[in-house]
Amino acid sequence: MNLENLTGQIVEVIVSKNGKVGSKNIKVCKVKARSILFIEVDKENRKNIFWRVEKKNIEEVGAKTTGEPFITMVDGYLLSNNKWESEWDSIGGRTISGNTYGYRSTTNSTAGFPMV
Repeated sequence: MNLENLTGQIVEVIVSKNGKVGSKNIKVCKVKARSILFIEVDKENRKNIFWRVEKKNIEEVGAKTTGEPFITMVDGYLLSNNKWESEWDSIGGRTISGNTYGYRSTTNSTAGFPMV
């Protein structure tokens, strides 16, 4: 199964450590050359949860007999290693760097992007 074809789909991500196995159904947000970005929307707590996983940490990609896709991580790799959350109330507000989406600051870049 090709990872690029999973963009926008809910997949079962399977992790294991010290003989214990766990899984989570999460959405593939973006597939890049070296990594995959997953997203989960937590409506109850009003936040988005993201995980970035390098492809080298993926052991297997496939589909169950029922057709649902799954991704198995190498033993000992946990999703929490590369996790971050974004509160819904903070969207559009200033970030630590002072920039926001849609916020225009002065630029010194020929492409029109703020220099950080």
